[in-house]
Order: sequence, then C-alpha cells, then structure tokens
Amino acid sequence: MFAARRFVLAARSAASIGSKRAVHKGIEGTPPMRYMSVAERIAVYGLITVSFLSYPTYLMINLDNIRPKGENSLGDNALAEKERRAAVRA
Repeated sequence: MFAARRFVLAARSAASIGSKRAVHKGIEGTPPMRYMSVAERIAVYGLITVSFLSYPTYLMINLDNIRPKGENSLGDNALAEKERRAAVRA
C-alpha cells in the first residue's frame, strides 16, 4: 500500500525533473566559453581585468584631486614657539 504510493510519487518527480532538464539542452544552453579560441579567451580575460581594475586605479591616482585641501599652516602656539627659537638663535 505505502510502497505503491511511494512509487507513484517517485515516478512523478522523475518525470518533472526530466522535463525541466530537457528545456536546457541544446546550443542555447552551452556555455559561451566552450567555442571560443584561446586568443579570444585571453582577450576576454584582459577586458574583464582592465575593466575591474581601471576605476580603483583611477581613484588612487587622483586622490589628491578628489579630497578637499586642508589648511597647511601652523597654529598660533607653534608660530610663537618658532619665533622664540629663532630669536634665541640670533
């Protein structure tokens, strides 16, 4: 009784799996890299590598142009100390 029911359920699931897998068979389902020559594969790899690394490289080169410029002067205490030391030397 239970074995017959289990067999029917297994047959249904096997049929549905087979029909799902049959959809992906054929030329449309093959990976595109399968029919590419070695030179084309190297070109695609180079294109992907350059496209992934170009923007971070651009940012690293232009960091000084991107961030705001800070003030490049000494504070009042440091200027007073600098003048005091210059007066002591002279």
